[in-house]
Amino acid sequence: MVDTFSVTFPVSSMERVTGDVSPWVVSDDDISDRMQAFVNHLFGAGIFTVSDKVSGGRNFFESAITFDGKAFIAWGGNNKVRDYDGGVSRLVEERAQLYMTGEACAMIKNWDALPSRLDDLCARLTRVDLAFDDHDGIHNVDLCREKFLSGEFKGQGRPPKASYIDDFGSGDGRTFYVGRRENGKLLRCYDKGKQLGDPNSPWVRWECELHNRDRELPLDMLTNPAEYLAGAYPALSFLSKVAHVIRTAREKVSIQYDKLRRIARTQYGKLINFAHQVMGLRPDQIFYEFCNPKGFPDRLVWSGSPGVIANDVGGFESLRAETQTHNGQLMKSVLNDLATIEV
Repeated sequence: MVDTFSVTFPVSSMERVTGDVSPWVVSDDDISDRMQAFVNHLFGAGIFTVSDKVSGGRNFFESAITFDGKAFIAWGGNNKVRDYDGGVSRLVEERAQLYMTGEACAMIKNWDALPSRLDDLCARLTRVDLAFDDHDGIHNVDLCREKFLSGEFKGQGRPPKASYIDDFGSGDGRTFYVGRRENGKLLRCYDKGKQLGDPNSPWVRWECELHNRDRELPLDMLTNPAEYLAGAYPALSFLSKVAHVIRTAREKVSIQYDKLRRIARTQYGKLINFAHQVMGLRPDQIFYEFCNPKGFPDRLVWSGSPGVIANDVGGFESLRAETQTHNGQLMKSVLNDLATIEV
């Protein structure tokens, strides 16, 4: 099941359904009515009741409104990009956030229609918690630990980190963690029944918290949670015969960079060779002759910004090493040739 999720979307998309929701223009009652129409549009009528009060200060947004105390929509005040002196350097498209807790998710009746309605809003998933409940405790915390120790949580990159909280027989329940929230993926396997107060309950929950910090979360996750939970780590393959693996920014950049490099070599390699052999330019002169310092290729903008890759496992050094290995001896020979050119 989907236990929690958060999406953001342009305020302009939301206002196609609600009309103006600026608290400086319309009253709280008007905003409440308009947000009720918006919530009904997403989830269907008669499921959620929107509050009649507009609050502020949610997740750095100026305004927010809750429904049933289990979810909220926040908007306003996030369209300004500040410069180093605190002034406004430019305006960007204002976005809103919809945040649904586990209790709110349990109230949704029609998950199948939700992704297309969110897609119509140009929505982007920023967080999804996917959960599997084993009420019989067959796939318990001990099994999760065994899977980790046997290497079943290893993917293509570095092995994830893990930690364990033991209740030492108190009946409060144990928890085994794999991954780190800061890296965008954290799995928790814990005694859910004991957490809720029953010391004899065998109920175990496997819950994976995913953020879009270094990955793109498809809206399809909302209707196929088992397949994406199974794809989060190899150890969770028992959940589904079909597993969808979400690639990280580093993997995407490595693939896209290699593809663009081959295109550039085919289209511009002869021109660069001409600049060297005929025009007599040194390698450093060729670099400044052709380098455009004003940006990056569009395919690498989302995932290839230095901050995103630096936060991913291995950073630039790992990416460069992987790229050189993938390109093999060809890239090494080119670098060696350039190094031996007489100046």
